[in-house]
Amino acid sequence: MFSFSLAEGYRLARDQDGWSIAGNLPKRRVTISAGLAQSLLLLFKGTAQELAWATQKSLFHLAAKGYINIKYSANTQNIATLPMVSVVIPVKNRAQDLKQCLSSLYELNWPPNKLQIIVVDDNSSDETPQIVQETSAILIKKNYCEGPAAARNLGVQKSSGDIIAFIDSDCLADSNWLNDLIPWFSFSAVGALGGLVEGYYQQTPLDKYESACSSLSLGQRFLFEKTLSGAFYVPGCNMLIRKKLFLQLGGFNPQMYVGEDVDLCWRLRRQGCALIYVPQGKIWHKHRTAAYNMLQRKFTYGTSEAALYKQNQDKKKILPLPLEALLFYLSAAAIIIGYWQFFCLLILAWITSAFSKHRLSKQVGLPVKAPEACRIAWRSNIAVSYSLSYHIIRYYLFFSILIACIWPKFVLLLLAALFFSSYVEWRIKNPRLPYTAFLFYYILEQLFYQAGVIWGGVKHGYFRFYLLRLHIWCPYK
Repeated sequence: MFSFSLAEGYRLARDQDGWSIAGNLPKRRVTISAGLAQSLLLLFKGTAQELAWATQKSLFHLAAKGYINIKYSANTQNIATLPMVSVVIPVKNRAQDLKQCLSSLYELNWPPNKLQIIVVDDNSSDETPQIVQETSAILIKKNYCEGPAAARNLGVQKSSGDIIAFIDSDCLADSNWLNDLIPWFSFSAVGALGGLVEGYYQQTPLDKYESACSSLSLGQRFLFEKTLSGAFYVPGCNMLIRKKLFLQLGGFNPQMYVGEDVDLCWRLRRQGCALIYVPQGKIWHKHRTAAYNMLQRKFTYGTSEAALYKQNQDKKKILPLPLEALLFYLSAAAIIIGYWQFFCLLILAWITSAFSKHRLSKQVGLPVKAPEACRIAWRSNIAVSYSLSYHIIRYYLFFSILIACIWPKFVLLLLAALFFSSYVEWRIKNPRLPYTAFLFYYILEQLFYQAGVIWGGVKHGYFRFYLLRLHIWCPYK
């Protein structure tokens, strides 16, 4: 059974303008329809009700934005009503990893008669078949290798479950993996969801970096994107999906060896189904423990960007920016390269932003004094500056280096963006590493990932994904 509540510091209110949720953590407000407000009032009281697709998505949106909490209590689970789940594992030459993966699956707190485990052997040359045959798992042995996407598709075709749970052979599942995730399918709008991925190895500096910064780990917040233009996805190593929907979508693209999970998620969302990420349902992933192997994998990941955006040209890289925050960033950049006369513009942008925050706080009904408004504005501008710096380092580092070779002053901007973005990442992700060690791996990752992105663009003859669209708005319109 799911319970709903307002997030701490927020309140549901009605005034002359209608219904809204407002709060001071931070000070903000969202306007909602009268119908959604009435549904929330009933849900907060624990009253069960049928929710329309649009209402369910609105609830996910509010939860992802931090306005409400959605929690599930496993104590109310009725075993008789649990769905049949088919776990599909693609594998190639990872016999010992697979053995550990299967062992974890047989320790799941899930009724054995409602669990089907399917291993698709993608033409392994080791003892993978023998490992599977020692268990009750279904073995599908292929005589040629086509990659994980095709292997997963074949596994789904042979499955009998209503829900398909994908896990990779180099992963181990927590005993409550399915218990934590399956209940979310009680929301009819949910087509697929992903769960928490943590690093299996935690010993070396590289282990700690990968555990904190892996693209497979989506963090500790509930995630949902309301707009279809966003690039949100969940990794295929911990993805659950309705079988009927998977077949309707045509499964994974068998031509893709990387990025196939992103492509599937984008197609699923385009169908109007909700895709969510829940920071539960944990699995442990055995990331690459050697620097060369890790960087090679980052390069491979990068090659998928061109193919993904070429096949999904409706997807755009959009960065929303308040006008005053953009002016703040550009002024800071000018000051870094020696144009101190822009200091006045930076202060003006900061004051303008503070005034905007102060006005918003009054609209929310929780007005703040000038010093507090200035502090909030400063943090907001720093957050936007981080986002811009991160995009420069993540996608335009090589081009920035070329510009720096032509215009030496640009070196200062590049270094500022590098140190600033990496330091914020280090503070946020808390990898239990000294900053210098984190910076070393951070730089290597960006270089190899971007090298892969460029190579993928050359291979597919497509570079439009490099175009970053800035969505700039003025708060005084």
